[in-house]
Amino acid sequence: MASIITNTSAMTALKVLRQTETALGTTQERISTGLKVNSAKDDASTWAIAQGIKSDVATFKTIGEGLTMASGALGAASKAATSIKEQITSIQQNLAKAQQPGADKAAIQQAIDASLSSIASATGDASFNGTNLVKGTDQLKVLSSISRDASGTATANFIDVNRQDLTMDSNGGLSMLKGLNVSDDALAVNANAGKAQLAVDLAAAATADGQLSFSYTSSSGQAKTVSLNYASGATHQSVAASFVQTFGDQLKADGIDVAQGKTTAGVQTGELTFTAGGTGSKVGQITAGAGLDAAATQASQAVVDFATDAAPAIGKEFTLNVSVGGKDYGIKLRVVETGIGGATGDKLGVDAQGNQLIALDQADVGNGDDLATNIAAALIAGATAADGTTPLFAATATTGTALGVAVDATDSTKLVIQSATTLDGTVPDSIKGFQQPTADFSKLQATIDTAAKIATSAAQTFGTAQSQAASQKEFLSSMIDSLETGVGALIDADITAESARLSALQTQQQLATQSLSIANQSNQLVMSLFR
Repeated sequence: MASIITNTSAMTALKVLRQTETALGTTQERISTGLKVNSAKDDASTWAIAQGIKSDVATFKTIGEGLTMASGALGAASKAATSIKEQITSIQQNLAKAQQPGADKAAIQQAIDASLSSIASATGDASFNGTNLVKGTDQLKVLSSISRDASGTATANFIDVNRQDLTMDSNGGLSMLKGLNVSDDALAVNANAGKAQLAVDLAAAATADGQLSFSYTSSSGQAKTVSLNYASGATHQSVAASFVQTFGDQLKADGIDVAQGKTTAGVQTGELTFTAGGTGSKVGQITAGAGLDAAATQASQAVVDFATDAAPAIGKEFTLNVSVGGKDYGIKLRVVETGIGGATGDKLGVDAQGNQLIALDQADVGNGDDLATNIAAALIAGATAADGTTPLFAATATTGTALGVAVDATDSTKLVIQSATTLDGTVPDSIKGFQQPTADFSKLQATIDTAAKIATSAAQTFGTAQSQAASQKEFLSSMIDSLETGVGALIDADITAESARLSALQTQQQLATQSLSIANQSNQLVMSLFR
């Protein structure tokens, strides 16, 4: 039955055309995006699964970046630890050199100080993006992966890296290296470099012809005397100036420095100061002839500063060398255990080098004040002259062999050793001061070995962690590839099939359009019946 109200054929053709166009739109979207599941409406469950996997992939990529950063920090720390180990090895080699006969310990100490400076630089420079693993002792947690259980709950996994403190700070892992010294323990400082010094003031104007003489022993060991003749009427300033001008170069060549005193305004005075400037040189005696008063004399002296708070340990020995009246004396103080090794000032005999051994009770050494005071007491009580009985030291220097030893009146950490003020030949020819205590190489070797083990262990720890981080990063890269392949299988479109489907749907679209056209033409046949 034909109807002008309802065109069933047209409606059917239109429905087919709409369905075809919808399918065609879906196919075109899949081809253009490459996905068969573009949103939840396409396949809600598959889309949800894909989104979870994509989230994990993004997280893994971020974790991979974090592992790259961690690997950089570990690499910097590993290189620093390796460099520090190399510097410690260099110190070990220099320590061995320092124990060889005739070793230049000063030069060796400079090399050791350079290595210590390099170690400090390495710990400071081992920072990567603000992370320094050779400072501090806390633990660094590096996110390495996430895992999900059956319910989808995620669990974070970490690589734990313990920082290895390789600093030389007071609480640092290599604090034992700070102040490492192969020559001494920095116990005492010779404030005047151990040089014997004699200051003489030619205080009066000359009234007659005279002669100024100075006797000394040169650095080569020769006894010498230089004399300056002056005429009546010469002032003490002019005599002093002439003496320096005439004999200054000769005395300097022999290891004696001579200088004329000046006032604060720069005006030259009649004071002459003789200082032993060379090894083996000895300041001797000065005499003045008519018209010059040379009685007002500053004693020859040496000043030893015990300002350090580090008390010497039991068994530590340190030596004072003096030369009085042409005879050399070596006095060695040995720190002994309280109540066992003797009291301060006790004579302990003579060592193989001929030094007098004197006890210094451990209880009598503490800070610089105690040390200076008790060393003075020990020297007065124990040190003797050549006869073995005459005291070599006294609280105040006296004519003869006794040298004065006392704590400086203005600084209780300083010990002053000086001669009598007379000019009768009793001035000490040289005062070398306290020599620094000999380094305990066994202890130093043990200290270096400990430091080397710490640095080696740190390098090993960082290397292991760096290898673990690299391995985990490679694993994550493989996981990302697998997950992306899996999610692709779920949501990626089969472009070949979709292309074939597109051709088929385009054909169907054309046929549906043709069918709709034919269906619409059927009403035209009905109209022709009314013509």
